[in-house]
Amino acid sequence: MGDVADEIGLSKLLGHNRYFLYARTSIALEYASEALDELSQAINHHVYVLCPFGSVGSWLNGFVLRIHSKEALDEIAGRLSSALSRFDAWVIHDGIASARESHGHGLVTRYFAEAARQGKPFSMAQIFLTYADDERDPDTASPALATKFRGLLLPAFHFADGRILLFRSAEPAPSLCRRTERSLGRLHCISIADADGGEACSLKEYRPLWEMVNLEETDLRFFAEDQDEG
Repeated sequence: MGDVADEIGLSKLLGHNRYFLYARTSIALEYASEALDELSQAINHHVYVLCPFGSVGSWLNGFVLRIHSKEALDEIAGRLSSALSRFDAWVIHDGIASARESHGHGLVTRYFAEAARQGKPFSMAQIFLTYADDERDPDTASPALATKFRGLLLPAFHFADGRILLFRSAEPAPSLCRRTERSLGRLHCISIADADGGEACSLKEYRPLWEMVNLEETDLRFFAEDQDEG
């Protein structure tokens, strides 16, 4: 994958908006091929898949995409709405101030409303948590984590084995990751996408975690963390 900053710069030069899509299936991703195929066909151009484990893996029943498009938020949400209706829940947001959610005014919309209420310059990092296989109490999985992120920090989306938090910060992703090294607790993995172009890194391995997939040539597919791509 190319340099994230170069990709974002080219996207802006072309007049593209940047969106983040969170989607959750009602069954395990490996059995959700019809939903994934329909979404792939609806998008029909390249996207960036967040791989929190540094491979083509994702959460058990959900994933995150970064999409670059000239469409406005309402346009892209409307165009993808039929395909997204196959999913248990979904959110599309611009990382700045606006979101469209499957359940109306949900947690991401709540976060943006609270950020606007505070009225300060706004930058947002996205924190992606993955729980250990035997975790049964995710709310207390890493109590020390909150002490590392003082400020507006709210849950935004959840998966069977993880959660997404939104945090008000302009700090680069690698720096945020280093601050959490002693806060893993019972978490399996922490990955962070920062506000400056959506750069992402993971505590498991410091490297970019956005993998480009051309949906004109293939469909979205996800594999278990310990499964070979081939």
